[in-house]
Amino acid sequence: MRTNKGMRLIMRTKLFLNLLIDFGILLTLASPTYVSAQGTTPPVDPNGAWSEVINADGTINYSNLTDGGVVKQQADWMPNIPLIGPIEAEYHVYYTPSGNTILMPTATTLFFMAANPSESGYQAASSTLGTNGGTVSADAPSGIASFGSIWASLTNQPGGEQMMAEINQAGFSGPTAAQDFFAALASGQVDIWSLNPDGLGNFLGSLLEAGQEDKNLYTFMLLYTPDQCASVPGGCTAEQLALLESLLPVSPTEEELPPVPGTCPAPSVTPGRIVKSAKLVAPDYPLVVGQDLDKRGADIMASAHVEPTIYTYYTSEPVTECREGTSNNGTTNCTTDGGKPGHEKLVDWECVQHQQIYPECISFASATLKLTAASQGWILNELSIRYPGAYLHNPRIAFGSSNGCQWNETYPKVQIQDPGEWDIFINGQTSGTPVSAPRTFGGKSGEFGAWLKETAIIK
Repeated sequence: MRTNKGMRLIMRTKLFLNLLIDFGILLTLASPTYVSAQGTTPPVDPNGAWSEVINADGTINYSNLTDGGVVKQQADWMPNIPLIGPIEAEYHVYYTPSGNTILMPTATTLFFMAANPSESGYQAASSTLGTNGGTVSADAPSGIASFGSIWASLTNQPGGEQMMAEINQAGFSGPTAAQDFFAALASGQVDIWSLNPDGLGNFLGSLLEAGQEDKNLYTFMLLYTPDQCASVPGGCTAEQLALLESLLPVSPTEEELPPVPGTCPAPSVTPGRIVKSAKLVAPDYPLVVGQDLDKRGADIMASAHVEPTIYTYYTSEPVTECREGTSNNGTTNCTTDGGKPGHEKLVDWECVQHQQIYPECISFASATLKLTAASQGWILNELSIRYPGAYLHNPRIAFGSSNGCQWNETYPKVQIQDPGEWDIFINGQTSGTPVSAPRTFGGKSGEFGAWLKETAIIK
């Protein structure tokens, strides 16, 4: 939380920053001044960029402009001062009848626009008009810095001839007579300049008029054409959008428009089925340990494999027909069914299905034998009555794991100590594929019975 003392520090620092920049600009206004006007190529409108904005006497024609108000926004190119935070960019926005956007940045904002002409959008302006570095200029986006550098280079030059030569080299013609500059600007002329033109005080007074209302100092105006309105503060007005739509080229007829590709189904992955099985191989009736005098035991076989994983995807493919005659380029590249020369014409798009097959292996698997719960209960209850002291010896037998794309294991002569129904479980994990993750699996995969001599105990 900022304390009152901290807030006062921030306000004083911001005020000092504004006053410092404003003072620098005011010093420039006391210097000998030249004024220039440079248009765009092509011009913004047939009457010149500034004819809707500037009157012949140098005043700003506010009555001809739509006031968009003051816009403030965060900008990366504005300073971020420790203990104070980021300084916002601030502009007063106007719109001309032909759809141009006029920005009047505050002196502080203008200072940092000059330092960052590309990032701030200054160089994107179609034309500029204002005071800078002892100058008043109306120019294409050659930049504040460029005129500042011209003025700096002239400060140590003897004579005005050198100044005129350098200005003319920057793309201006002139000088225009002082009494003609703003009149020429209002009539639509561009690429002109003049020293201390008549009406300069009116122009600066008009800027001061807007600044007093906003409590800001304005010294510069930037003009953006309607097609740039989306990238300037305030965005596009409804009138600008309508103007842009009216300037769009006429669309070709529906018959001439090529069809647009449709949306194809999203790709899909179908994991391969995990197949597992287990069974008793021999003998048909294995005996429990103690009654199996030969210790024959039981041979158990278990196996598992993974069916291939299928990756399905679709591509949008053109459908063409051979139309009689030449293409728009005057070429033929096919023959019609009637044997006449023709050209391939795109008539439709179709979604073509493709499939890729990915094999998958078993990373590891193991088998486990478990005496069923029913058989365990039978041993502990019914069988213990007939054979007092009967108990569970080893109702679970587990085997070590192994791997293989086609996993197969045979466990010979397994010694079964408890009679009853046995379930065979297989558990493991697949290897995965480039389009699917490894999967775990498990569950009952077979069964068999273990016997007591002369007594069927399977229940």
